[in-house]
Amino acid sequence: MELPALTRALEITKEITGLASPCILGGDTVKILDDLLSTGTNYVVCNVETDQQRFVDRVCATHPHVAVRINMDPRIVACSDWGAIRTEVDRILAIAAGRPNCLMGTGCLPLETPPDNIRRIREYLSD
Repeated sequence: MELPALTRALEITKEITGLASPCILGGDTVKILDDLLSTGTNYVVCNVETDQQRFVDRVCATHPHVAVRINMDPRIVACSDWGAIRTEVDRILAIAAGRPNCLMGTGCLPLETPPDNIRRIREYLSD
């Protein structure tokens, strides 16, 4: 029911900007991934609530030109346990391994997320 409206919204955006538009939806979207990809989007979000490995595998196999943001669990990013944060970063890196159009993200972070956590993640990735 919503797919025609979503497809049209992305088509209109492309007509205005000249570029394919991101299709960013929350929740467990692996179940509707084929529909999302059918919109012609150039960017999708792989939320923490979904089967992230399955999601990324499917996009890369059928639409390798589409960028995929793999979200970390924001509760982990906000916690004070650097070991847990590092484990979460490593988990995302393992899913994205060898896939050039994958990037790491978080979606919305809790207000209480220490800014130092983001800095440490950036430094960890740089190393």
